Amino acid sequence: MSFISQSVCQTILHLSQIA
Repeated sequence: MSFISQSVCQTILHLSQIA
């Protein structure tokens, strides 16, 4: 489950940067 949490965090960061 840790891997999934990290993946989600990274995805959010990427979206935040693009926004």
